[in-house]
Amino acid sequence: MNLFADVKASKALWMIVLASAVIVHLSYINNGFTWLEHGDIEQERAILPLTDLNKAFEQPFGETGFYRPLVTILHSLDAALYSDWAPGFHLTNVLLFVLTVMAVAVFASAFFGISQVDGLLAAFIFAIHPLTWLPVGSISHRPELLVVAFSCLAVFFYIRMRETVEMKFFLGFIVSFALALFSKETAVFWVPALLLAYELFGFDSKDSNQQSRNRATRRARINAAFGVVLLLSGYTALRMAAVPEIWHASALRLTPGQAFFTRLHALGVRLQEIFLPLVPSLSDATVIQSSLSFSGTLVLGAGLAGVVLAVRANRNTILIRVLIFLAIALAPALNLIALPRFSSPHYSFFATIAMGVIVARIINVSAKLPMLWQNVLRSGVVVWCAISAVMTFMHGGRFSDDRALFAAEVAADPRFLEGQAYLGDAYFQSGEMQRAATSYRAALYVSPNVIAYVDRSSVMINLAGVEMKQGHTLDAENLLIAVSGNVSESEQRLVDYNLALLANQRGDYARVVDLLQKHDADWQRAEPLMMLARALRYLERMPEALQTLERALPFLDAQQQAKARALIQNSQ
Repeated sequence: MNLFADVKASKALWMIVLASAVIVHLSYINNGFTWLEHGDIEQERAILPLTDLNKAFEQPFGETGFYRPLVTILHSLDAALYSDWAPGFHLTNVLLFVLTVMAVAVFASAFFGISQVDGLLAAFIFAIHPLTWLPVGSISHRPELLVVAFSCLAVFFYIRMRETVEMKFFLGFIVSFALALFSKETAVFWVPALLLAYELFGFDSKDSNQQSRNRATRRARINAAFGVVLLLSGYTALRMAAVPEIWHASALRLTPGQAFFTRLHALGVRLQEIFLPLVPSLSDATVIQSSLSFSGTLVLGAGLAGVVLAVRANRNTILIRVLIFLAIALAPALNLIALPRFSSPHYSFFATIAMGVIVARIINVSAKLPMLWQNVLRSGVVVWCAISAVMTFMHGGRFSDDRALFAAEVAADPRFLEGQAYLGDAYFQSGEMQRAATSYRAALYVSPNVIAYVDRSSVMINLAGVEMKQGHTLDAENLLIAVSGNVSESEQRLVDYNLALLANQRGDYARVVDLLQKHDADWQRAEPLMMLARALRYLERMPEALQTLERALPFLDAQQQAKARALIQNSQ
């Protein structure tokens, strides 16, 4: 049986949907590395040699507390194929998005019980939606594309397995669920919750009583349940071995009222992003709410309306399915399990499917209305689609560099601390030290009424670099000492290297040796090794100095190597 044999839509309709996904995102390909990609890709924190890809399952993702081996593998394959050519990585993101759109089409039809044409229409809306801007444009948000694609496929295969009791659909379900788990942690909740909703609310076009008597169907469901338990057990074991820490983000300290109203407000923002044809703000800055905001009121009203509909309407209606899907898709955005960023537009990405289903229903319902209302509703859909497609396409170029990505965002919301930090990096790299210092200091400002994420240690290290460039050595040293011992291993090497530079300037060679020698085996560039060799020579520890100089040889150019070898020979 062909997996898509029940798709009645023509190949032309499939081609239109997939071509739209590509065309609207063509402007996303010719871009550079931005944001978290500097660490994950340029510094190769999330890249492995092709011979060591199996190690992706044995270690955390990059230098985070997350477990995403599939993302590491794809980054590594891209690096092997494209080296440091950023457009190649962006092309992969666009291709992964096409896969996601295909998965959304079959998922929407199966889960919501709509026709295949309506499923394709829902996928079309998803394909051009401005909320795709961040997951497609940012390589570091690739996990979102993968987890949505494989979660959709897992649910689709489960429903087909339930209907046909065929082994290949069971295998498709297990493989898809495993890939979703290895893409992002939210799959642990999304897939089981969607399957549970499908079973509990009778999301089946067939007679559920008749199916419950079908032994083969019951056996398939039991097999699937065992498969889920075994898969989650294996995933948990692998994750705990690679990332012993259960979770690394700390919960916010809010009063019960603030926790409720602030989450309600954030959820309202997510809903607005889903229904408006506008590119959302990147800023995660969220004002702590002590009472109902406009966004919170919208959520509360929608929630109450949903409860009323659930009580009065048939639980198997498409509207009820949409409401349940929205609740599941947006549940992680409530931040009940602490996330690094309290708010982010990519939290709405999966839930965007609901907008596509709603549009498909609007078009279907309008066919039963008078011609005037048909024209009004369909014209509204066309205008919404046109605005969405144009907005999505126009903003693709912003991923060319950090300045293009963050300057407008920071200007619109100076409380966007992470944006301030990366804008500071852009200024630093272009030699604009005063502007870099201003941005870094803005990134370190803590407002008591605003929730905003920033890697403070990283910002302090970078600000120390600016202070060193400006000759403010005491300020730089104080910043570095403040973060020392509270950063990742790679950041600690950078801290110690900068402290060694300062010690070298004042002739404290013993301090230079203490700082650099503890990382001796980890240095993969010439500068720290050459500094260490000079310090050892000044301390008259020549054998160690020569050994260090020999270690530096592979990182020197031909002229420097010749001088270093001559020095080694003369010393011997």
